[in-house]
Amino acid sequence: MDNQQIIELFQSRGLIDSALSQDILAEVGHSGKEIAEILADFQVIQHRDDVWPVVASELGASMVDLRNWTPPEALLALVPAGTARLH
Repeated sequence: MDNQQIIELFQSRGLIDSALSQDILAEVGHSGKEIAEILADFQVIQHRDDVWPVVASELGASMVDLRNWTPPEALLALVPAGTARLH
């Protein structure tokens, strides 16, 4: 989702109004910060990571936190070294 789609999603859920939407998008343009950071700065969400459960819900997907997950060595061995360095 792009910034406009995320803003529209938050508007449709009643989390922000039209005026705040415009202010947030303007701040994204001026600051260069990610939309999630700006939503947290404007106290729409508590933390930038709080945007993803809203997006997942809209897409009908489950939110999975992979920060503490380590892929098995066998899986890592399947990724070519050049691809791993690129990404």
